[in-house]
Amino acid sequence: MNGSRRIKAYLDALGRELPGGRRFKGRVLAEVEDHLREGVRRERVDGVPAPEAEWRAIERFGSPGLVARRFAEDLTGSGARAAAWAMILATLGVMFLRFLPSPALGELLGMPSNGFFEPPGPWPGDILPPHLRPAMNVAQFAFLASLAAGAFALWRVWRRGWGAEIPDGELSVVVSATVLALVAFAVSGVADTVFMFQRAEAVPGSPSPFVHAGFAAVRATITALGGYFVVRAVVRLLALQRLRVNQNN
Repeated sequence: MNGSRRIKAYLDALGRELPGGRRFKGRVLAEVEDHLREGVRRERVDGVPAPEAEWRAIERFGSPGLVARRFAEDLTGSGARAAAWAMILATLGVMFLRFLPSPALGELLGMPSNGFFEPPGPWPGDILPPHLRPAMNVAQFAFLASLAAGAFALWRVWRRGWGAEIPDGELSVVVSATVLALVAFAVSGVADTVFMFQRAEAVPGSPSPFVHAGFAAVRATITALGGYFVVRAVVRLLALQRLRVNQNN
């Protein structure tokens, strides 16, 4: 094998090893090809024949498996960072969203019980009746768990610096924490939606079911967006682990 066929064969082998989608592979292969051809040009300037120059450039760059692993680790690290940020932003967004129709904000703006803001509860001391407590307790506990797990994942990323690579041992921790955050976030959303409809039935003058359904739809959209980044991080981590196993065998 000689000429540019050697580089083409190397790129084909690297493409088979690389995880990720077509766009990611295309970007990586173009970058690697540029580096290899630049290496060949430097060798040729020193008078090295073309076949030998390509062989040296490829040997210096590393085997396709090792190169694929380096890129896969970078890809997984960026996915883990994005997932941690997504879950934190999702929880903060829902905190703001949940405060919008609250009785406190309605009273503050001087527009209580106008079809959008929830009126204060009719129960003494504003203590929830027993049949409303389970859904609210689950919603609050799950939301706090989601916030804690997301903050923990973001903290593990922050310890290494935002632009730095996440070490191998940290990747599984960060991705696992974001998965926990997503599950708790989804449970909180379901429980809070149930509570909103239960409270609307118990409190006269509450917003209509369409208003609650709108908030539930927005929350479901936020959950889906956060879930996309978390699932993507999981897929990348699994691909990296498969790559490591294949190299060790």
